[in-house]
Amino acid sequence: MSGVTIHNTNPMTNPNPLEDLPSGYGSFGYESGLITEKNDIIKCNIDPFNNNSHLEKTHFTGKGGIFGEQTKKITPLNYNNLEDEIPGFKFIDGPCNPCSVFNNPSDYSCRYQLNIKNNINNNNEISSVWKYLWKM
Repeated sequence: MSGVTIHNTNPMTNPNPLEDLPSGYGSFGYESGLITEKNDIIKCNIDPFNNNSHLEKTHFTGKGGIFGEQTKKITPLNYNNLEDEIPGFKFIDGPCNPCSVFNNPSDYSCRYQLNIKNNINNNNEISSVWKYLWKM
């Protein structure tokens, strides 16, 4: 539900790791560790009524010029591209929509594996809860 945070290292889509601070803001907050750069987030947009839950990617684009508010761009994401977008993500039975679990009724047919750093199991095994839901 919270999504996956992706560190964006592509200089074409994120040319400034400090999110293009307005003139005069300086970089002390970032260099001191008080402020961290915003990374892209991939998560499901949950539609409780029309069974149309789908993936979205949020890209943080910097700060607004007048009020300094965080600006962002949200775009739909094709689930066929997830293995390229999320490091360690792999479909088990082939590409499918992982957001279908949020539809009504829930559809647990999309099985995947996510290898993450500091995995509790340290062997990249699928959790017992997902194994139960996926009837594995």
